[in-house]
Amino acid sequence: MRYASVVDSGASLLVVDDDALYLEAFARALRRTGLAHPVVTARDGRDALEYLTRQGPYAQASAAQAVRPGLIFLDLRMPRMNGIEFLEARREHPGVAPIPAIVLSTSRRSADWRRCFDLGVAGYLSKDVDEEGFAEVLRTAIAYWRLSLSP
Repeated sequence: MRYASVVDSGASLLVVDDDALYLEAFARALRRTGLAHPVVTARDGRDALEYLTRQGPYAQASAAQAVRPGLIFLDLRMPRMNGIEFLEARREHPGVAPIPAIVLSTSRRSADWRRCFDLGVAGYLSKDVDEEGFAEVLRTAIAYWRLSLSP
């Protein structure tokens, strides 16, 4: 069996969050890490699922425009389809289900993180940290996945 790094040096990251200010903070924190990963954003779970399955507005996307990300960073509280609904829905799509997802949320409710782990998230991290702390959270999460092997 052949194994490869889940997130190689050029893999894109999909960030699913409806908060524009948070998306800017994510981009700044990623720059602070010194890691060069292209970032694709989705405003909610439905938008992310359509992107990953090339449906809706992404149906005509070329392979270069709809690259499968190496890692998904997911918020929980979003309109239309929240993070937990996205995690439930992605299990129905064989090409989407294996992509590792890390929840970045302000929610500290045990019911939320338990449900997320039941749905197969790779991690559940708080985004309630300062900018430097957030950069370290991203650096650590990405470094872990760069070292991880998957079939």
